[in-house]
Amino acid sequence: MLQDDLQDTDVKIWITIGSGWGSVALLKKLDTENYNVIVISPRNFFLFTPLLPSCTTGTIEHRSIMEPLRHILRHKKTSVKYYEAEATEIDHENRIIHINDYSDIKGSVTEGSVPFDYLVVGVGAENATFGTIFFLFWRDLPGHGRLMSFNNRYPWCEGKCLFPKRDYRCATDS
Repeated sequence: MLQDDLQDTDVKIWITIGSGWGSVALLKKLDTENYNVIVISPRNFFLFTPLLPSCTTGTIEHRSIMEPLRHILRHKKTSVKYYEAEATEIDHENRIIHINDYSDIKGSVTEGSVPFDYLVVGVGAENATFGTIFFLFWRDLPGHGRLMSFNNRYPWCEGKCLFPKRDYRCATDS
């Protein structure tokens, strides 16, 4: 159990899974004095998704649409724990969340479980592109590395994508 780190054991444990729109809006308004707050998300930043197309075309820098969770959480009255991990299982009966660290940088412990009293699941949604060919390039953009990969490749691919009766893939695609 990872509950040894909690500040006050007399206070209820509030866990938020995810770092998207709903989770961040809730965390900004939540009074952390009343709860031991824990955030579990594989992404340690909030991504302002409406500006993703502007990043891919080079209009704005990718850093302009990402806000680290630590900037959001540091303004709270009491500290908020953050685990950069994925919630792999929720045990409702025992009120425990099992988490696993699938990141490239791992410590000595890569999995664990966290008890909870209140649980908010705000993991987001998947975009629907309705089969539009150009959006096939954008389908996985919430990942920062993929965004930069696309941003570097986009100017060379644009003309090829618009060429009549041509496959949408560029020569640099794998």
